[in-house]
Amino acid sequence: MSFIDDATLTSYVKDQLKRSSSALLASDWASKITQANTRAYYDILAAFLIRGYTKAQVDTWDRGAEFQTDLGAFYALTNGAVVFPDGFDDKPLQVLDRRKELWGDKDTPKTPLMASGAYVDPAGTRGQPNWGPMYDQDQAFGNFDPQDSRLGKITRL
Repeated sequence: MSFIDDATLTSYVKDQLKRSSSALLASDWASKITQANTRAYYDILAAFLIRGYTKAQVDTWDRGAEFQTDLGAFYALTNGAVVFPDGFDDKPLQVLDRRKELWGDKDTPKTPLMASGAYVDPAGTRGQPNWGPMYDQDQAFGNFDPQDSRLGKITRL
């Protein structure tokens, strides 16, 4: 299994909070952890679906558990810290925030999807370059016509 369940995330959060057992977490942590774990999984899924991967491909990702654990802990601990608005420094938690690696930016490349140690090509079509006509009767993406009666008018809301 390449992703984690709530019990695994609970254990990891307990370790981060330096508690001797998961039972020592307050009862409200169960819902925080469930929400954080679900959010982490769907963040990972969204980052790959937009690049053209299928859900089945994402579910085989070698690094799924690693990223879901870090993101889930980041969300759970950040959510748990909102009760301490004056005495909380979120800088130590930033190492758990792996969203930039998933989505990439100008300084960080997107994390590739690998399964069983091999790069996986996207099997879906969303987000992939495509081809087709640039103009048809319902669109105005074709050649510019200075005599077009729609110029300067709202065509759709």
